Amino acid sequence: MLLTPLAATGLAVAMAPAPGFHLRRREYSAIGITSVLLALAAVVGLWPLRPARL
Repeated sequence: MLLTPLAATGLAVAMAPAPGFHLRRREYSAIGITSVLLALAAVVGLWPLRPARL
């Protein structure tokens, strides 16, 4: 239960510079999908930290 959020957080950290890399290389079509995948990995990684419902 703990391994998936840790893996997703590691993936998000590793992918963080990817949109900037594609921007510098003028690969504008790759920025969108990279940003979406980065956001999904960040959501999965941070999901266990959400406040508990009472």
